[in-house]
Amino acid sequence: MTPSEERWVSACLLARTNFFGRSVPISMRASQPAPAFFRTTPEERAAFSLFEGGFFGNLFLPVPVACVCSGRKTAREAADRVLRDRVCALPSGAQLPTGEQLSFCRFVLMGECGEEASSRWGGSAYREVVFVYLRPAGR
Repeated sequence: MTPSEERWVSACLLARTNFFGRSVPISMRASQPAPAFFRTTPEERAAFSLFEGGFFGNLFLPVPVACVCSGRKTAREAADRVLRDRVCALPSGAQLPTGEQLSFCRFVLMGECGEEASSRWGGSAYREVVFVYLRPAGR
């Protein structure tokens, strides 16, 4: 695989990770240009409207990189019970020796998605970011 393909595969694997091992339907999206796989319909975007976060990294490196940025949520969205089953974009309280926060899935937590540094790690910018949206409970 090319380095970009390694990063896309890694981002997909990270996005599908579930700390509890539970099956939770997700909508995976990406900024353009992105592989056709990430195209969504208006119906999918309406049904999966709760922004969990963005996943990126490269699991094929000698020292694998696994990162996540958190999606911005209103207080009502943050209280949605579907997030109880998806905690990989939430802080765990654990840190790397260098001080970076870790998510419950032990991904490096990069802050809120959209911030300048949210998709950068080790001096590299990652364009291969998979954004995960969830179906709010009750839909």
